[in-house]
Amino acid sequence: MYKVREHEDYKESECIPSEQWNKVARDLENFDPSPLTANEGWKTSSAKISIPLGPKKQGNQIPKNLHHRSLIDVIKKVVEHDPRAKNFHLFPYEEYVKKGDQVERVYGELYSSNSFLEEFRNLQAQPPEPGCDLERVVLGLQFWSDATVLANFGSHKLWPVYMYFGNESKYIRSKATEETGWDVGYIPQLPEEIQDFMKHVSGKPAKQALLTHCRRELYQAVLMLLFDDQFAEAYEHGIVLTCQDGIKRRVFPRVSTWSADYPEKALLSTIRENGRCPCPRCFVQKENIHKFGSASDQRTRTTRKRRDNDWRRNLIRKCRHHLYNLGHALTGAFVKKLLDPFSLTPNENALSARLHHLGFDFHDILVVDLLHEVEIGEWKGLLSHLIRMLYSCGDNAVEEMNARFRAVPTFGTDTIRQCPKNVAEGKHRAARDFEDLLQTSHAVFEDMFGPEHSESISELLYVAAEWHCLAKLRMHTDSTLQDLVAVTVELGNQLRKFAEKIAPDFVTKETPAEAAARARRHAATQKTSTEPISTSSARKAKMYHLNRYKLHALGDYVDMICEFGTTDSYNTQIGEARHRLKKQAYRKTNKRDFELQIIKRGNIQESLLIIEQRVKEWKKKFSTHRTPSSPPTVDAEAKSNEQNSELEIDDSKRYTLARNPDASISIGTIQEKYSEDPCMRHFNVMLFDYILCNLRGVRYQVDGPRYPSHEATKLRIRGDKIHTHNTLRLHYTTYDVRRATDFIKSYLKFSSTKIQHQTDGNQNRSTIMLSAYDKDDNPKPNSFWYARVLGIFHVYARDIDGSSEDFKRIDILWVRWFGQDPDQQDRFGWKYKRTERVGFQEDDLEGMSPFGFVDPSDVVRAAHLIPAFAQRRTTELLQDSLAQDKEGDFAFYCVNRFVDRDMYMRHRGGGVGHTDQTQFTDSEPYELGESTMVPAEGLSDEQDHEDEMDDGVLAAFDRRTEVEEDVEEEDVDEEDDDVNKDINGDDEELSESGGEFIDDLYED
Repeated sequence: MYKVREHEDYKESECIPSEQWNKVARDLENFDPSPLTANEGWKTSSAKISIPLGPKKQGNQIPKNLHHRSLIDVIKKVVEHDPRAKNFHLFPYEEYVKKGDQVERVYGELYSSNSFLEEFRNLQAQPPEPGCDLERVVLGLQFWSDATVLANFGSHKLWPVYMYFGNESKYIRSKATEETGWDVGYIPQLPEEIQDFMKHVSGKPAKQALLTHCRRELYQAVLMLLFDDQFAEAYEHGIVLTCQDGIKRRVFPRVSTWSADYPEKALLSTIRENGRCPCPRCFVQKENIHKFGSASDQRTRTTRKRRDNDWRRNLIRKCRHHLYNLGHALTGAFVKKLLDPFSLTPNENALSARLHHLGFDFHDILVVDLLHEVEIGEWKGLLSHLIRMLYSCGDNAVEEMNARFRAVPTFGTDTIRQCPKNVAEGKHRAARDFEDLLQTSHAVFEDMFGPEHSESISELLYVAAEWHCLAKLRMHTDSTLQDLVAVTVELGNQLRKFAEKIAPDFVTKETPAEAAARARRHAATQKTSTEPISTSSARKAKMYHLNRYKLHALGDYVDMICEFGTTDSYNTQIGEARHRLKKQAYRKTNKRDFELQIIKRGNIQESLLIIEQRVKEWKKKFSTHRTPSSPPTVDAEAKSNEQNSELEIDDSKRYTLARNPDASISIGTIQEKYSEDPCMRHFNVMLFDYILCNLRGVRYQVDGPRYPSHEATKLRIRGDKIHTHNTLRLHYTTYDVRRATDFIKSYLKFSSTKIQHQTDGNQNRSTIMLSAYDKDDNPKPNSFWYARVLGIFHVYARDIDGSSEDFKRIDILWVRWFGQDPDQQDRFGWKYKRTERVGFQEDDLEGMSPFGFVDPSDVVRAAHLIPAFAQRRTTELLQDSLAQDKEGDFAFYCVNRFVDRDMYMRHRGGGVGHTDQTQFTDSEPYELGESTMVPAEGLSDEQDHEDEMDDGVLAAFDRRTEVEEDVEEEDVDEEDDDVNKDINGDDEELSESGGEFIDDLYED
């Protein structure tokens, strides 16, 4: 196509008109076979599931139309034909960083994780295939699966299984726009006619427990189709493929991770959801989950791990024999006695059946899920209970909380969005909204629970935000993992204190929104139920407890990061983002047999993506050899220069400021017009002093002028004008060695004749942070100064005493300084469980400290300051000034160090990508004392030492005798999180922007 367009005979008029492309797309979609590709590997199969129906009765139901594809066909297509596979990392490695005398291991990508390295080493240690001397490499497969509702109205659901390649960088995989995932199967719902089948065989309709068992059987049957004999053969012996570099290799696929929410984890691991031992990775008992973070909890995780061993498989075989051959009841005493102590279900595990003999253990691939377990899990539960506590204090407290959340300023393009108008109502909030609430709650809930409990709740919210930042880091080191261990222990202590000592002091009931939701569920149940269901419209009491699996999962994050890399590599957010593509495809179907139509569209899209990548590769190659048919014209070149003259963005530079200003204003005019404004009192003196310092290469002093006033006569400013801008782009290197950009907005809007306030949205983006210096002008580690940018200027100036007669462009930020809260001093950070508090400096008629000028290249980043709402507003700091908020300034502001992961690492120090000399690691705040894992508060030594389990049960476990020493946008609606509930049954109650790596950052 590129050659055609470049050909001299090419005519646009002979091409297909744009209005006919939709018809071409439809014809292409309906053409069979597709002209874009040969075999995509999709199959439509049937699966037989066995149904236990009592003594001497056994039914077989065969669900049809199971859509799946060959995993091996997908692997071949990607490795051999997708140009993006040239970026696959086939040879794993360990990463280290050296800062000073300290060398630390770096954890990030899956292909540099312990599990991947171990698989690669084990593979190299095996004898080669007979007669084969090819290189042997591991292909890490990552799976995501989760059911989703396809439309806001209607009951159509889709339960896709996505496959990604862990050899590809997570920075590519995690971007939905890259479309690096592959649909490999759609898990169907249980056929509606199964009730008729059971009634025909047994004479009575099936109970809920039996239907749940059938759903589990169907799930495992689908996995048996996905992981077929061909995959098991490739798993053991590998497959010979020609990689994108033209080299033939023997590729061994490995199932590295499986990301899913808790109901599907229970399905995959064949355990009962919320049973006595609810964890799919260990045998912790539900009544002991509250010990989260304690020493005994850690021992349980390491010594009582679930294993796919002979004991487990024999137990399931025995149970199934009694169910299917001897006619025992599914909910009978025999089955309960056999399986309930371990929360197992009588289902044969497909992954175990296919891959166990090859050394694979399906328990090991079930990774943590920060999105469902934390953001819309534990944090959502804690936030809900805090709101219930506020309701018990009176409606005014709830309204005050809502008002505070509404007043939280936004940050970045989408880092902190505008909070909902009514947080207490909790309607239609996505996971990203809960994350924003978590990152800002430490300031919002300050002093809202009375003098007895406010301080403790503030400490809890600080620790929760700290844990969330550490768990979500995209690049970890040994020291940050040690910090995560310490914060996990403290989080457990804080949550136990909250549940045992704080929450019981409040009489908490359902919120009005929760009571209304319960009433709606009751009404919906009555419509479908033949039996009357009694309910009360009164708000029910709600208590806070800790015995939940999602809380227990928080203790596995350190081990998971070591084994599989950081959490962003396998967060369910990646799968949820891909759901959006399925929903878009669904809207283009006729809603009948929509799965097949989605598959067809997906096939075309996959092939077009590969074609697009090939064209890009060819264009790069072709452009290096092609000679232009004619040079660009003068007019075209002038037009190009005109377009680029406004703003040339180069993120390798410290900042970007447009060449042409938004407005130009006379210095004398604004000085005369606003002479009574406090912010203009010493404007000229400070401005001239700053410009002279810049021209003479002298460091500008923020606390006063460096030069006497008569030196200003030696300064020449072209036209006596300052040129103003609305936006400054600040480029920086993140802690995980990426390039990112902050947008700084001017607080004031300038025109040639006047100055006025910007809109509220722009005002929220006008705060900056700079590295702090002590009295001797030495940098203070991990300390910052804060300021509000009143104006963004550039001037053209020269010094008549200088050697050059040319005017030099000087970029300037006019700022209003914040100062530290004198009552707080240095009592903030991890040790005090408080964020730093700053406030605008008070206006001094004789001094100039409230205002000043800053070199844009000295700015570290934009800052997020949240008002200290308990202090209220004041107009005493600055009288009648444009630099002040219209309603007055808050007395103090909380520095939000948790606003994003890079900001957190700047306050903590030690970020790999932070090479500034002020960014040192400060490990002291995270020291726990004598022991890393401390006993749970309030637990006796006997209780803490050993969980209660029978000796016979303990003997059945495979104990791990040695523990290794090496120990983070898309939407997720709450409705999607509950889809699996229908499928799994109810046995129990239920910007960072990218960029290229800086390879030589630390090379000498």
